[in-house]
Amino acid sequence: MPTPPQKRRITKIITGRLRADFHLSVVCILGFFVTLTLTPFVFFRALEGQWVIFFLDLCMVVVAIAIATYGWVSRNSQSAAMIMATSITCGFVLTTFNNNEVSPYWLYSMVLFSFSLVPPRHAALLSFFGFCSVITHPSAFSNIVQATTFAITLGATALFSYIFAKRNEYQRQALVEIARTDVLTNIGNRRAFNEEFEIALASVKRLKHRIAVSLLDIDYFKSINDNYGHDSGDCVLIAMTEVIKKNIRPQDRLFRVGGEEFCLLIANIDETPVKNSMNRLREVLATSHLIAQKQITVSMGVTHITAKDSLESCLKRADDGLYEAKNKGRNQVVYRKPTY
Repeated sequence: MPTPPQKRRITKIITGRLRADFHLSVVCILGFFVTLTLTPFVFFRALEGQWVIFFLDLCMVVVAIAIATYGWVSRNSQSAAMIMATSITCGFVLTTFNNNEVSPYWLYSMVLFSFSLVPPRHAALLSFFGFCSVITHPSAFSNIVQATTFAITLGATALFSYIFAKRNEYQRQALVEIARTDVLTNIGNRRAFNEEFEIALASVKRLKHRIAVSLLDIDYFKSINDNYGHDSGDCVLIAMTEVIKKNIRPQDRLFRVGGEEFCLLIANIDETPVKNSMNRLREVLATSHLIAQKQITVSMGVTHITAKDSLESCLKRADDGLYEAKNKGRNQVVYRKPTY
């Protein structure tokens, strides 16, 4: 049996994951809700001898538990959410067509869960699919007034759910963009670089692409802040960002990964071209007059991503090249060739 401290630690881990992953929390809640609400109906269908509906309800319970478990174990909560919403809708539709008596009120919960789990357009399609199964059922409503009331109220529920889900989607995208953007220079930050590096590494492994990483560090940047003030230092960082963006290709990505340190992901380029390209960039920066009466130079460490690399190993090579460039007198580009 777990000790009280172990129980608290397990509880903290579980609640922490659910708080951090919205889709996982909704999938787990829906799995629990489906199990709790449909299990009594499973026994009821068995006692009444309604074996087709019994089998469908039982499958929905098992599928809900299985999907929640998959989302927890695989950590792929978005896929689990999509599968859960689609499965619940299909189960509802099949139950509707195989049941002589159907309650349309379940559809309201299904609509709300769909818009909580999946993108708004997909949720709207699932909601419409469920609506059609109910509205066409011959015994769902006793008269046209009930059917019309149901259609209007469900439509209003779906409409407001769609608006709310869309608004949340926009806000979530904005928050993600804020989290990945450097406030001062308006380019990708360290978080964005880490994510883009993993994509580049996967491309190197699968497609054998040649992708280079270049670390750029402004020489004597501390003296700029000390002699001209931090506002001037910020102006240098902003101006340097603009110069670099104008002198790289559209497919290359620029990130600010530290105070005065930038990083470039350079796609589809071999060793000699990347050396020449970085040296041209270095010369452009040295002659750009980023601050009055002072030449601003950069040192660079460059390497290529290999299939055996990790983020740490690749950055270590580039950083070693940058350190060597600094030791050789700065305003230089040093390429570190991968040894594996």
